[in-house]
Amino acid sequence: MYCKKCGSELEIENQRFCQICGTEIRSYHVNSQQSLIRDSNKSSSTPPPHYQDISKRSGGPYAKRCLGFGIISLLVAVISFNIGSSIIWDNLYYSYPRDGVLIGLIIARIIGILFGIFNRLSYNRAISVEPESSILKAGNILGILGILFNSVLMLIAIFLI
Repeated sequence: MYCKKCGSELEIENQRFCQICGTEIRSYHVNSQQSLIRDSNKSSSTPPPHYQDISKRSGGPYAKRCLGFGIISLLVAVISFNIGSSIIWDNLYYSYPRDGVLIGLIIARIIGILFGIFNRLSYNRAISVEPESSILKAGNILGILGILFNSVLMLIAIFLI
């Protein structure tokens, strides 16, 4: 008889374990023709599948930082837009000095642009260190939108002063 796993010849006819690889041998009563057939087919068995661990799709610390900076940058743009638009609409009906508020909005938008720049720096660091994730993609998009909106709104506020 031959070992099913390694193909070595067994020393004893009713041996329970292979002396080479230690695989448990089932006791078969086979004639010599069947052992020859099995011997010729021993190399045709398929190897067991090789599974690799797939890393988690959640983002690492740089991806989370990138998402946080992107959210803050976009929130600064949205909040300053709401405040600025209410000032512009109120100015149509009421006349009061608005220069101080507009300068405050410009400063807020500069801070929003800085958060967008921090977002881009975190994104570049995350690309080189961490696997790509959905958190990283979302942070990238939010950061770009935050930079764009803050820049455009800052130019509008400068134009209104």
